[in-house]
Amino acid sequence: MPIRGVISLSDYLAGQRVHYRPKPWLAPVAALVIGGTLWYAVAMHDWVIALLPIYLAVIFLIYVPLRGRRNFRQNKALSEPMTVDLRDDGLYFTNTHASGLLPWSHVHKVKSNARIALIYRTSNMFHLIPSRFFLNANDYKAFLQTVRSKTIAAT
Repeated sequence: MPIRGVISLSDYLAGQRVHYRPKPWLAPVAALVIGGTLWYAVAMHDWVIALLPIYLAVIFLIYVPLRGRRNFRQNKALSEPMTVDLRDDGLYFTNTHASGLLPWSHVHKVKSNARIALIYRTSNMFHLIPSRFFLNANDYKAFLQTVRSKTIAAT
């Protein structure tokens, strides 16, 4: 059964959040580094270093979404209807101007949440498939399970 839909700006931004989501072990490490940096800044009265957490927050909460909005507006192909076919040899993507097969052996990894699935070709190139392209949540979960199982089998 083909999966059809049009990616929206909110889908694209949700995809960015999934893409930039850190590994679970990174949160305590980041907390220690930021806490240590703040402790050092207060102890040494170095207020420039104390601004580091604010700088990082601005980057991830303001700059990245603004850049994502700009990228989405510039890349017209993202706003065109697309179709994804789940085949034995891979995922077949089709839009208005292009089509192509992503063989299972070329899938680098899969990241997802309840709203978005990212199928990676490399560590930073991915295909975005929103869960709203599916009739229901069970179809979306079955799709993800199939993609993950075929990806593991191909490696």
